[in-house]
Amino acid sequence: MVVKGGGIAGQATAVRHAISRALIEYDVNLRGLLKAEGFLKRDPRAKERRKAGLVKARKRKQWSKR
Repeated sequence: MVVKGGGIAGQATAVRHAISRALIEYDVNLRGLLKAEGFLKRDPRAKERRKAGLVKARKRKQWSKR
């Protein structure tokens, strides 16, 4: 299995999620147990989109009074 992007913890969670899904395809009866342990929840966080007029999603250009 090849996992790209994110950090070590995020990749480990992604692998755990993939293995859990594979186990469910192998044996449907494991679904309740894995769901109770929280192994079937996907991390919903994603990169925030860039807004118009800003440098990045929230970063603004430096403001100078003079």
